[in-house]
Amino acid sequence: MTKCFNILFSLIATALLLVSCGDLLEHSQNGKLDGYWKLTTIDTLTTGGQKDVSEQSLFMAVQGKIMMLNNRDNGAEFIFQFNNSNGHLKIFDARQSNRTTSDPLLTDPEAIRPFGFNNLEEDFTVEKLTSGKLVLNDGTLRLHFIKF
Repeated sequence: MTKCFNILFSLIATALLLVSCGDLLEHSQNGKLDGYWKLTTIDTLTTGGQKDVSEQSLFMAVQGKIMMLNNRDNGAEFIFQFNNSNGHLKIFDARQSNRTTSDPLLTDPEAIRPFGFNNLEEDFTVEKLTSGKLVLNDGTLRLHFIKF
């Protein structure tokens, strides 16, 4: 009886310990959006034009509530906060990634144009989101990403 009680007590204690640690684990509500994405194509909706940027090293990393744009060709990095809900991806609080100067706010969108971001704040419609593909539309451009 004592041996059975000890086993049962150990199982319950272990289960409680595992359940209580659940809040310590980082988790995100972003689902398939979290990860590292490579920009491959930019479509211009007004003209029907398409620009292949797959040979360029333009990446977007998403985790938690932070998005980072990374141009591996020139080393430029930009950080945004974002809200992902109801099929929309809203980005805001655009900053240049520079830890020594506390990530200064961007004041000109020119540096983020190669990524298809025309404004410092954007409201993209998420047209497609799978475990391997992401398509964003801001009304003028359609951005195609693949999971990297």
